[in-house]
Amino acid sequence: MRIAVASFQHETNTFSPRPTEYADYQQEDSWPGLLLGEEVCDVLAGLNIASEGFIQAARQQGHCIVPVNWCSAEPGGKVTDSTFEKIMQLVLNGIRQAGPIDALFLDLHGAMVSDSYDDGEGEVLRRVRAVFGPQLPVVASLDFHANLSAAFVEQVDAMAIYRTYPHLDMADTGARSLALLEQLQAEQISHKAFIQIPYLIPLSSQHTGSEPNVALFSALAELEATPGISNIEFAMGFPAADIPDSGASITVFGSDREQVEVVCQQFYARVLAAETHYSDNLMSTSQALKTAHNLHSHKPVVLADVQDNSGAGASSDTTGMLADLVAGGAQKAVIAVLTDPAAAVAAHRAGVGAVIDLALGGQSGVAELGPYNGRFEVLALGDGNFTCVGEMYAGCEVKIGPMALLKVVADNCDVQVMISTERYACTDLAVYSHLGIDPLEYALLVVKSTVHFRAAFEPISDHILSVAAPGLHPCQLGELNYQKLRSHVRLGPCGPLHIAATGQQ
Repeated sequence: MRIAVASFQHETNTFSPRPTEYADYQQEDSWPGLLLGEEVCDVLAGLNIASEGFIQAARQQGHCIVPVNWCSAEPGGKVTDSTFEKIMQLVLNGIRQAGPIDALFLDLHGAMVSDSYDDGEGEVLRRVRAVFGPQLPVVASLDFHANLSAAFVEQVDAMAIYRTYPHLDMADTGARSLALLEQLQAEQISHKAFIQIPYLIPLSSQHTGSEPNVALFSALAELEATPGISNIEFAMGFPAADIPDSGASITVFGSDREQVEVVCQQFYARVLAAETHYSDNLMSTSQALKTAHNLHSHKPVVLADVQDNSGAGASSDTTGMLADLVAGGAQKAVIAVLTDPAAAVAAHRAGVGAVIDLALGGQSGVAELGPYNGRFEVLALGDGNFTCVGEMYAGCEVKIGPMALLKVVADNCDVQVMISTERYACTDLAVYSHLGIDPLEYALLVVKSTVHFRAAFEPISDHILSVAAPGLHPCQLGELNYQKLRSHVRLGPCGPLHIAATGQQ
């Protein structure tokens, strides 16, 4: 087959006031910037990215790849209309210029929201179909946190969704997409079933190494072996999006219509039964500090600042945990990574060893998430360019601008803060070595991440505590005032029932 490969990814946090612009797609940060044509194959080579997994699998099977583009912006607020239109034009023109093709692979996220489209991926598929028709085979890879709509599922011929969180199987998902495309060509996929789950699951509860997810994905694998079933895809959703289709869903593909429907209902029953087994285990900073102290651990204890995760669209500059750590007299603690461009400039201007006064962080624009005013010693400086070494991001070149390691000047605590110019969810240990420090030398490692950090940090820590400090990535869903969410969805496992206002679904 001659297969075009294109991409348009974004995980949209509609509670974030920061719009996502075209420049965000061009920027190199944790991922490469916007790639066109052969750059897709060259730059993504060897990385844990779905497009790379698809391309390698396709070439091994003798297929011809026509790379169109790859693009992903750091999670944030809604994609602006001008950005959406510009990238859609780029994608559609690129597919046109690819010449005759037998199929299209789309590397998508599944939780994109633009100013005009609550269902970003549904609109992407609608436009692809409008130009290239219903007969072109289209297979997509999607993120674990996809918010899927019936409209999207109706328009895609096959799809594969990550099955791990942290996402260790992104390239593998791309390879699975190639296998599904070959099944399509062999007419082994002709039916599909789709159902949405009636309760939202916060990202802090979606770790696939914990129950009930371990049991659910084991059940998924068993049911997937049913004759007549091609694949079962379980998206756990991105509830920080106030849209009608926010939340988890199940999609089943296969050759036997009856079996597809039956298996979909069987797995749906498993997910419903699992609701009471989910637990967020969120605690306050003071509770976390007390717990960590009582653990008497010989390894660092990780405190996850789950609601200030830039990987879920947060600002990565809230200072609630910093203030609590100082007030609580925390010892041998380091926070990674707080974003503050102005502070980074001030630290580099002052130099290592200098003591500077800063209003650190708190620039999100949300009134109650203000800066921390204090005096800091500059311990180390870096340019923010380093290569990831962990399983999830190995080989990725990170470029997050000038960085600094600051120490709070106070008699009652030993608290350090790593700051960056651009947002960076702390998911790889290379960020510590970049500033010349060893994370094993600290008692407390505070990370602004929800779950992705686990891939790198679980091997060096016996204890991980999730902390609910203020931030723009809400994990306590029962407190949110959803305006667009469909009616009769529970806000969190066993949470309060959302009743849509008149005029909503």
